[in-house]
Amino acid sequence: WLDRFLKNKDKAKYLYNKEFVRMWEFYLASCSAGFKFRDLVVYQLQLVKNFTAPPSNRRNYIYQ
Repeated sequence: WLDRFLKNKDKAKYLYNKEFVRMWEFYLASCSAGFKFRDLVVYQLQLVKNFTAPPSNRRNYIYQ
């Protein structure tokens, strides 16, 4: 994926802003390294301002 993206990076720059292109290149490079070294981890963080609110870990919005 990274090689294909790098070959078409100029097209991506035309379609998206430079921050997005840089972020996507970093993401693909980090995925590539994760696959190579078999060290992939997924984290999900939920930051809330109001600690008394119930957690919004429901996925009802997906089914709407």
